[in-house]
Amino acid sequence: MESTSGATLTVRKSAPIGKARNRLFAQAEWLKQFDSLNIVKVLEITEDGYTMPYLEPTLDVQPAGLAGRTIFILTRDVWCWPSMNTFKLSEFTKYVGSFGNVELEVFTSRMLPEILRQEFVMTHGDPTFENTLSLDGEVVLVDPLPDPALEGRMPDVRAVDLGKILQSALGYEAIKRGLLESYIPDLPTWKTVRYTCRGPEEWDLARYFCALHIARFIPYQTPELRRKWMYWYASLLELLSGPSFI
Repeated sequence: MESTSGATLTVRKSAPIGKARNRLFAQAEWLKQFDSLNIVKVLEITEDGYTMPYLEPTLDVQPAGLAGRTIFILTRDVWCWPSMNTFKLSEFTKYVGSFGNVELEVFTSRMLPEILRQEFVMTHGDPTFENTLSLDGEVVLVDPLPDPALEGRMPDVRAVDLGKILQSALGYEAIKRGLLESYIPDLPTWKTVRYTCRGPEEWDLARYFCALHIARFIPYQTPELRRKWMYWYASLLELLSGPSFI
């Protein structure tokens, strides 16, 4: 809900009691840790959520440029801090198994040793293009998905965030808005993520988490989009788990 307070336009994020509200409180606590122009400020925590400044879409920024700017912000402000969360491997494997996709479970078993070798750092959790908005010409990250909202079932590794950027690089937002009929990798953005990775192992993990993120969001789509993503998922898994094309 949008409202004006003096000359400042704000947005109030609220949710009914339960997990949705707990997630908003976790978001607010995560955001309050930062004093950065590029991470949205929490103006007030309310009884059912929080208030933040109104931000504009980043419509005039090319996808690869937006990905690069997002990665810069994450590197400077977020990934530089150690994780304070406990990764629960049993919860993670149970979570993956809840999707009932054998190919995803095989992909997961292949990636698990590499996940456990990664440096665990603070992560945003959801830096998709629709969560990178604009305020006074600055790209601003919003709507984190911090660990308390996930109950320890996602590891705090950079590849989780990079996988979200790959999700956008496949056209997630454009498909959601009816601007694309099917997913298609945006090669400049794909390369931006690829060359951010610290080696082929992290690149494989970024692609793995992209596959996991897509499996997670499918149930929350409209019926028409849910059917499309379910139809595409096998070929997406092949793309993301196979040899890299860049």
